[in-house]
Amino acid sequence: MDWAEIEQSALSLVERVAQGTTTNVGPRLDLRRLGSHLGIDRLELRAMGASGLTVDRGDGGFTVFLNGQHSRTRRRFTFAHELAHIMLRPLLGERLVHHRVFAFEQDPEGARIEDLCDMMASTLLMPTESARPVLEGCRWSATGVQRLVDEFDVSYEAAARRFLVLHPEKRALLIWKPPSEPNRVPMARCVASPTLGKTTVEFSRHPGTGRLAAEEAFKTFRFVTSYEDVDVWIDGSEFVHLPLCLVESKGWKSEPHREVYSFVAVPSDAIAEARPKKSSARSSLTKARNSRASTAARRSPSRRGRRGQQ
Repeated sequence: MDWAEIEQSALSLVERVAQGTTTNVGPRLDLRRLGSHLGIDRLELRAMGASGLTVDRGDGGFTVFLNGQHSRTRRRFTFAHELAHIMLRPLLGERLVHHRVFAFEQDPEGARIEDLCDMMASTLLMPTESARPVLEGCRWSATGVQRLVDEFDVSYEAAARRFLVLHPEKRALLIWKPPSEPNRVPMARCVASPTLGKTTVEFSRHPGTGRLAAEEAFKTFRFVTSYEDVDVWIDGSEFVHLPLCLVESKGWKSEPHREVYSFVAVPSDAIAEARPKKSSARSSLTKARNSRASTAARRSPSRRGRRGQQ
């Protein structure tokens, strides 16, 4: 069985389990009951570096350790992730046993298993048949993410990522962190929906645009709708500029963290048209970078000049 088949079988399995009447209490999955069915008879909170850990005791039972310093919703997601590891055993067999000798990014097999367990956990907590009506009731707008949070008792980030998977159109998510120092701009990382493939989206770096919605959402913690120019990196390397894309931003506070989630609607036809024009896109990007670098050089004093001013 290749990896694509394993992934499809695993996600189909958790969809069936999540919809089973023996493990559901209303729309929320009874994780403890499912865990007991899978052989987890001990659940402990610990002060630990990792989010969670499952130990096979060798007596037919499992002990799951969760990070007691994490929020309740994060621990809930971590527990679902650990359940996924156990559910994967029949599918992966010997492939489940891998020894991480190097850094995480140097262990592709282990990283692939962890990503699949995250997808399985998200599906367990927000199964398709239950989550779709919630989002359709909100006309597939980003306001549905808050509905997922309330309905399924999950974190905002988990709900936002599930929103990307379930949304029928192409969406990208920018998760903004507040600036570390006053008068600095917020920083963002991009999560693309599966339909976008290896695509990264960022707001264009023109003065006065792009980050205004995020900065407003940091202040109000409400939904802010705007139309922004965005830069799209296709397949990890090719660049295209898209004007006036719909962006829905929402501030979220979970002490001690503050974040803003920006959902960017990426037109399908724009991506399709951009792919054959890779060379021209790269040329435009190079010109733009050179222009910005030249402008910055003219405005900034030289290193020697700064020393002379001290």
